[in-house]
Amino acid sequence: MSLAITYRCAGDPSEILEVTDVGEPPPPGPGQLQVRVTAFPIHPGDLLAISAAPPTGNALSAGIEATGVVTEVGAGVGGFTPATRVTFFPHDGAWRQLVNVEAAIAVPVPDVVSDEVAAQMLCNPITALLLRRAAQQHFSVGFDGVVLNNAAASSVGRLFTAVAEEHQIATISIVRSEQRAQQLRARFPTVPVVSTSDRGWADKARTAAAGRRIPVALDPVGGAGAADLLSVLSAGGTLIIYGELAQDPIPLHASTVLHSERAIRGLTINRWLEAVSPEQRASDAATAVMIATEMPQHFDVAATYPLDRIADAVRHVSQPGKVGHGRGQTMTPTDATSPVHAQQKRGCGADILASLFEGSSPVFTSVGFIGSGLPCCRPASHRRPPGRVLRGRRQHRLRGFRSTDRRPWVRAGVCRWPA
Repeated sequence: MSLAITYRCAGDPSEILEVTDVGEPPPPGPGQLQVRVTAFPIHPGDLLAISAAPPTGNALSAGIEATGVVTEVGAGVGGFTPATRVTFFPHDGAWRQLVNVEAAIAVPVPDVVSDEVAAQMLCNPITALLLRRAAQQHFSVGFDGVVLNNAAASSVGRLFTAVAEEHQIATISIVRSEQRAQQLRARFPTVPVVSTSDRGWADKARTAAAGRRIPVALDPVGGAGAADLLSVLSAGGTLIIYGELAQDPIPLHASTVLHSERAIRGLTINRWLEAVSPEQRASDAATAVMIATEMPQHFDVAATYPLDRIADAVRHVSQPGKVGHGRGQTMTPTDATSPVHAQQKRGCGADILASLFEGSSPVFTSVGFIGSGLPCCRPASHRRPPGRVLRGRRQHRLRGFRSTDRRPWVRAGVCRWPA
């Protein structure tokens, strides 16, 4: 028996997703690994794909990212052995207990990284890395420019702030409520936070910039709020859209861009998958591993659901004002009768992480994502000096952390397998 989260038609994911026994896969082929999944994330993009899927009449497995343990290694695969912990991304149909994946998309997981963190280790941290690169295309970012970070309480928003701090990039966090603003001020005391619930928030953002230019704004939402962000940018600034949580179009008058040379560009991880070289992807994945290793304190827990309540978990993902992590939740295994552990969630949108263990019902646990770090999966001869990030002509030492400092249910979404 091998369980998977499946669907047969397009529609509301909370109504059409179901747990199905899909049977065990065949042995892995050449260049493949067979992985027993221990945790997987549900990204907003996953839910959008499910809601718009063409009808086939057949059960389709959902998901593109997961973590687990290698059970078999196919011919021609080096660097992996049975019992190796790995995270893989992207792989269609990742939300299942046992899956064959290409070894090329699998990344070893360090021992100090929990399954709950490892399952979120690639997609969102790499997105934050892409956002940093895109923002730094403007000459002032990292110097006298300030980046507006909309939905900063979300998973990607928080990890971008963490990455920016490590790379000495000034940011202003934009959130939707004063409650979220207070939470972010506690997490990032040196980063200004502005709530769009306040009248005149755009002027407050300009005030927070303290006379510095605002060349870049990052926005995963779109809609009317995107137009407001664009209006705050300095002349020649760029609004980078990396999500479409708001389904409404962006209301834009030509004068907004005509007289100030402002611009809008899009960014998605799909472009990274399609356009980046294998060497660059390997380097980015290695950086993502260090993201999980160096700053696990940004992986927050929000809630836990038994697998048979996947509909409730999906609805939780879609709720506004969630605390724990803005774009992600974790599913971690326990008995189906285990108590539900919950915190509020913050941000807009969420991902869910699921742990599917043989012989028991998995549960959903909400967590968050973070990002920044150094390659650790390269050969030793190719690694950078420990504790340092090279950024052009600058060099910056990463802050230390205690790898033994674990805080179950608060930091890493830890939900232990029942004895």
